[in-house]
Amino acid sequence: MNRIAVISLLQPSPEAVALFDEMILLGDGGQVIFAGPTSGASAHFEKLGFKQPDAMDDADFLLAVASADREYLYHPEGDLPRSDDVPTSESLGKEFQKSEEHALIMNRLEREWEQDWSAESTGTGKALKYFHKKHHNSLWTSALLNFKRGLTLWSRNKGEWISNQVIKNINVGLCNGFLFRQATEPREFLGALYAVNMVSIMLSASASVNALLDGRSVFYKHHSSNFYSALSYVVGQVAALVPAMIIDVTVLGSLLYWMVGFKATADAFIIYFLYFLMFNILMLQIFNVFVALAPNKSLLGAACTFTIFFNTVFCGFVVKPDVIPIYWKWLYWILPSPWVYRGLAVNQLGETDLINNGFVFERNGNPFSKQWIGYGFAYLILASSLATLVAAFCLHHFRMEEPQKSAPDVQEIKGDEKDDGDANNDAVAAFTPVNLSFHDLCYEVKASKGSGNLRLLKSVSGIFRSGRMCALMVSD
Repeated sequence: MNRIAVISLLQPSPEAVALFDEMILLGDGGQVIFAGPTSGASAHFEKLGFKQPDAMDDADFLLAVASADREYLYHPEGDLPRSDDVPTSESLGKEFQKSEEHALIMNRLEREWEQDWSAESTGTGKALKYFHKKHHNSLWTSALLNFKRGLTLWSRNKGEWISNQVIKNINVGLCNGFLFRQATEPREFLGALYAVNMVSIMLSASASVNALLDGRSVFYKHHSSNFYSALSYVVGQVAALVPAMIIDVTVLGSLLYWMVGFKATADAFIIYFLYFLMFNILMLQIFNVFVALAPNKSLLGAACTFTIFFNTVFCGFVVKPDVIPIYWKWLYWILPSPWVYRGLAVNQLGETDLINNGFVFERNGNPFSKQWIGYGFAYLILASSLATLVAAFCLHHFRMEEPQKSAPDVQEIKGDEKDDGDANNDAVAAFTPVNLSFHDLCYEVKASKGSGNLRLLKSVSGIFRSGRMCALMVSD
């Protein structure tokens, strides 16, 4: 990933240390006194005469051996030795150089490389295309990983999707179903299609944009580390929302379809179902483009509102298709809602009803034929693919959030400032090193819940020696 992770741990627990595969232990003065598998570190020092107390874990034992406290653990003959007999860091470093772990490291370093990296620039080395790939996984593998991640996050929040995808859709479906129940006039059929198509589907898609915007910062972090491409992220993210869309269309669409009294045929219902599902996916992808470009939620909401407004006005219900002014005709053929609304109307109404409601082809005045249902599906597929590519392109090339800044560069000091700095560096702070001891130390803080206090330390005694960096850990 072209990243080096440096992690600082303050007195790691034994469980954390046990997770380290290998370790390098530095003694006083930076001497390497051990390097190798973590599991063999304590045994190495026990061979040299150090004894690990039963109440001391491996981490504390190794840190003590690496410090001046090693004199309390050195028992070569069962008794505490004189201070001049305790091995120094230099002597421990020399002992390590005689060990099997050191010999294994040297053998690895002296081993001939399978790939001569120095020959890469001259063209004589073996080509390693694997290391030149920006992303380790393929596009579809990365998309599948994003799909599983998004699906996991969605499935965990059961309360939200049950209330939004099930209960809300049942309420909306019943309200619209009773409003247009057993309609007989073509205008009523079109009104029911408009209510679900324009209002419910587009508003449902727009409700997801805030969550998509919140996840954009996660994409920026992963994309900067070359986890996956922008296209795989967009594809996997939308695919993870398909189950929620299916619930929307199944619950809301089915209630409306059968309560209103649309055509009771399998092919008509399947066309109706697929149109709503694909329209939901397309609108979500269009909103995804706005998510990639919006600097904040306010502008994102405004962009979604304008999109819903134009799709609502020019879908063909508020203003009949045949009376739309010529200078607005281009919106009727570009926006997705007219294609969906026209396809659903052709799917449900006969030739006479289509003519009376303005669904006529401009060139000859004849009503739109069944072929336009297929044209609508082709439009939805092409438009969804284009919106997906545009959203991925915008996410990749336009970054709305500033990347995390690194530490500021050291500025060169000039003139008098340099002289003052040198004077301060030469000054030696005057203080007297002292040992700090404490007895029966107690410490309380206000509890996060309730009105009581939480006692963190109770009757703790100890001593800090001068010149040593210490940390206090207390457990019951």
